[in-house]
Amino acid sequence: MKGKSTFTKAEAEKIIALIRLKLKADTNTQKGIRSKIRDLGFYATDFGVGNAYTEHDFLRVVTIKNETIKANLSVHEPIITQKSEKIKIIAEKTVNKRSNSDEAYIIDLCDEVLKSKASRQHRFDFLIGDAGTKLPVDAFYEEHKLVVE
Repeated sequence: MKGKSTFTKAEAEKIIALIRLKLKADTNTQKGIRSKIRDLGFYATDFGVGNAYTEHDFLRVVTIKNETIKANLSVHEPIITQKSEKIKIIAEKTVNKRSNSDEAYIIDLCDEVLKSKASRQHRFDFLIGDAGTKLPVDAFYEEHKLVVE
């Protein structure tokens, strides 16, 4: 791993702002923006999200130090608010919400039956794709040693 997987709230906000700029920029400008993102410690290749990654891909694969981030992968332009040392991402408008997907429904049912919360899109060090990146599983229940895919 070239970069890091844990960021402070301030670092995460800077990276999210840069990702938003990158998505709107031309190809030459994107290269410089990706360099600034890497300077902050986020290397998309560490997580297999590719060059066209969004802020939601970033939030899905990293941990924010001492804070919780909830993100919907298909939500556009989230608003970050501070409350009780937790960050919430609130969507104004959504398209194809992941939280309304069949996958989310099934994992929610598993959470209820198992009386524990799954680590969603969990990545194991030993589960490697062809490109050498860690592949996610839909859900992982560590206390039950259970993977749902």
